[in-house]
Amino acid sequence: MELKELRKLSKNFRIVASRLLKTGYTEAMDNLKIFVSFINTSEVISSFIETNNTRVFDIEHIIKSKGYNRFPIQHNSRDEIAFTYQLLSYASDNYNQYYQLSNGYSSSRMFQDHTDEFNRVVVQPFVQQIISYLDELIIDLSSETTNKGINVQFSGDNNGLISMNNEGTTIISNISISNTDMVEVNKLIELILDLVGKEVSNNQDKDRLFELLSDIKDELLESRPREKNIRKLIDRLTLLNNTIIASVVLSNHLISFIDLIKRFIEAH
Repeated sequence: MELKELRKLSKNFRIVASRLLKTGYTEAMDNLKIFVSFINTSEVISSFIETNNTRVFDIEHIIKSKGYNRFPIQHNSRDEIAFTYQLLSYASDNYNQYYQLSNGYSSSRMFQDHTDEFNRVVVQPFVQQIISYLDELIIDLSSETTNKGINVQFSGDNNGLISMNNEGTTIISNISISNTDMVEVNKLIELILDLVGKEVSNNQDKDRLFELLSDIKDELLESRPREKNIRKLIDRLTLLNNTIIASVVLSNHLISFIDLIKRFIEAH
């Protein structure tokens, strides 16, 4: 798959995953079916799932014996991917209501609370596994393209030059972003999203954080990142960090992320 197509796949997957993670409980089953179908019809993602889907779980028995408890936690990434995929696939094929999956994930009487917590505990880690895999593919393919010594001229606000050297670094208007830096960006985003799911109670703030972080990563992964766009996104993220109700830990991680991206912009 070409780099451009891989970026489109990654972006489209995040859109579909976001719909499920943010779904209302009445639309949740429809969004689950869309999510599972997207995975199964994508050669790249389904291949990743197949590689990890080596352990067969008796999902029907596990569901029947679960009662009002949570599903068992899998303690390694391969089993986590296999179990979650099999669970979601079974539900997509056999259930009419998402609550048949999510019941027991909250002490609340509200179906939506059970849906949100199930998505945070079960679905979100699975989504992040796939996103991380796609990001790694993009980084590797970008590195291969870089090593060919391609130079790309573009017209931007400052008529900057993107030059791809043979050391795996992309220079954007005199900003250096190495593949190692992108790995650091991805890890920090995963950590922040986990904290957001646990600590931010306002759904609108959650959505805004998720979208901003996704947009920033998308821009950094573009073959022609635009400095002006990145600065605007960082300014919006800074403002949001100053207004949301969150822990000191989450706020500090957001500050660290903002500082990291600013380092890319300001380094010469």
